[in-house]
Amino acid sequence: MTLYEEIVFLEFYAKGLWVVENVNPFYGAMRNPKKIDRHLYWSNFDIPDREVKVEKLREAQIPQLQELHGVDLSKYKLANKRQILRNCVYHETGKYILEAAERARR
Repeated sequence: MTLYEEIVFLEFYAKGLWVVENVNPFYGAMRNPKKIDRHLYWSNFDIPDREVKVEKLREAQIPQLQELHGVDLSKYKLANKRQILRNCVYHETGKYILEAAERARR
């Protein structure tokens, strides 16, 4: 399914809480997502606004990105490690969204 097909499917059929993430596309977004840093989030619960320290990802290389995300990809054979690391959600943001979901569940 495409991104928006998944979102519409979840809106109509999901029984629990859900969130869909995508890196901010160059073509603009549909269905009013929440924007945090370089990522867009669609969810069926409120994700409050949040200020995030924006890293200079265009200049960052694999070692800096691995340190930023706390991962080591050196033992894996991947086609484009830098792109994978640039597309990662910051762990603080993931935790923030998880905490928002936990508050919504109460």
